[in-house]
Amino acid sequence: MKTTFKLLSVLLPILCACSQMGPRTVENPYFNSAPPDIRILSVELTDSATFVTIDHNYIPGQWIRWDSGTYAKVESDHYEAIGGDGIVLGEKLWMNETGDSVYVLKFKPLPFSAKSMDIIEGDEEGWFKIMGIDLTGKKRPRQSNLIPIPPQSDTFPPFDESIAESTVRFHCLNYDSHNKRDCSLTIEDMFGQRSPELSLEDDGFSEYSFLQRGSASISIGIGSSGIHMIAYRGYIAPGETVDIYFDAQALGVRQRTGKYPIPVSSDGIRYSGAKGSRYDAFQNLRFPISMNSYLYVEDAVKDFHISTDDYAEMIDNLYTTLSDSLETLDMNPVVKELNRISLISEALDALVNCEMIISNCYALNSKSRDDYMPHFDVAVMDKANMESFLSKHPVDRERCISLPSRSYFYTAKWMDSEGITGNWMSELGQAANLYLTKAKNAKLAEEDLAVIDAFEWTFIGDVLKSMQQEAEASLEAGSTFTTVDKWDNAQNWLQSLLSQYKGKVVMIDLWNTWCAPCRAAIKSNEPVKNSELNSEDIVWIYIADESSPISDYTSMIKDIRGVHIRLTKEQISELDKYFDVDGIPYYILADREGNYEGRPDLRDHRKYINAIQGLLSSPDEP
Repeated sequence: MKTTFKLLSVLLPILCACSQMGPRTVENPYFNSAPPDIRILSVELTDSATFVTIDHNYIPGQWIRWDSGTYAKVESDHYEAIGGDGIVLGEKLWMNETGDSVYVLKFKPLPFSAKSMDIIEGDEEGWFKIMGIDLTGKKRPRQSNLIPIPPQSDTFPPFDESIAESTVRFHCLNYDSHNKRDCSLTIEDMFGQRSPELSLEDDGFSEYSFLQRGSASISIGIGSSGIHMIAYRGYIAPGETVDIYFDAQALGVRQRTGKYPIPVSSDGIRYSGAKGSRYDAFQNLRFPISMNSYLYVEDAVKDFHISTDDYAEMIDNLYTTLSDSLETLDMNPVVKELNRISLISEALDALVNCEMIISNCYALNSKSRDDYMPHFDVAVMDKANMESFLSKHPVDRERCISLPSRSYFYTAKWMDSEGITGNWMSELGQAANLYLTKAKNAKLAEEDLAVIDAFEWTFIGDVLKSMQQEAEASLEAGSTFTTVDKWDNAQNWLQSLLSQYKGKVVMIDLWNTWCAPCRAAIKSNEPVKNSELNSEDIVWIYIADESSPISDYTSMIKDIRGVHIRLTKEQISELDKYFDVDGIPYYILADREGNYEGRPDLRDHRKYINAIQGLLSSPDEP
């Protein structure tokens, strides 16, 4: 009997393998990497050909094309594409009004023994490549043994008030450099957030060191074309070196299912984890109750003429209801407490930003981005309602700062402006205003330092002094930007600026370091200066303002080719009004004669290139 079982254990894998060796169709196969707008619906292997059905979602009215030299690859062997259904190789396929097209690529027959295949349009950067398509019909990817298993803990580490250099090391496992991914790290502490781009090496590794001031939350975003989805969330204390691991198989799983966000875990497979921090036990937390999920929906505010008193009462009632609901849940008590802290942070944020939330609900109901702001007076929070909320729901410092959030920073800033005193947030509010107006631009004066030295919460004073020192060091290191001393008005200044470049096409980019769309646009636009827009007849001018921390600003502009100008708060405000700027990035395009026009439509990358090329070859106005 034992011999029979042994024989079966040997034969069973062989029989299973043989069942996959003949003609077959693999529905919705797993794959390692592909352009983000592609899903593979099926792969059919027959004696005469191999058929790959693709669901391609792209911009409506735009086109895609597979080159006639496209081929499939199994190990080292190539199998050329011999046709298509719904697409003609080498010709443009125009996207319909939904931007969704399904077509079939036909290849010479692959061997039935093939376990995986690649589809490669060509070796040029930007050409389609779909790598590691599974042909076995496996039910789930393989678990990477490098993903750390989070430790167990029944206590959350206290807030660390030290200032030290920290390092994040990112390991993207199963990374395929054929389909390069953008990657960003977001660090959020009591004074805001920074989002540096991470440049992944071919092996998927990247490292970033920074001066950290107090405990912070960190998240890794990964994606393409400036659109990042969260792959990891966690926390870090000053002075730590944290190794974060993310399995790129999760990208294929997300594209395969068409569901967002990127899965942290699915079908028993863990796709991300970290080690090296005292907070390791609390990585990738997902709180079950969130106030924001109730506020940023169509029916959150049913009456857009709601009074400030009624709005404040609505937030108070919602917070109370959600807090009571949280108490009924059977969950880890530490995570429950963190969820409760998150709720109070969201409630304070909702009170301060009532105008934005009401306007957002209005836009969702009108189904039009053009109607984002209501055409009537919107409720604005006042001192009395905030003090009423705080009296009923006290905000304890030691408890709240255990979950680092910039919400307290902006709430405290608002409270300081309204003259609300008597708690720890009033000091934070003073510090917030000193940071935004002075410390980040190395402008703290002696009288400011005297205020800082009087703070009872000495940590925030140390943070401001540290920021001042960092800004001073950035300026001493030298920079390649100019400021504007002579300013009459926006129109005269701009005309004076452009007069220096008569005979050339001038592209002016309004941006700031904290603006993620600005950084993404610059990253896309920078390469064309050496290709399609490689011309000495183009002048590139980049205008930022003092809201960009000087240390971040001087660091970033080193990699942006052009003339860099830094305006004051008042100057950029006047320039924004002159052009009716609706947001950044914002572009101003001038022809060879100095005629200029605001061009927000050039946020479209192709329009950006075409508009500049048009002025290079034509003297017409922009």
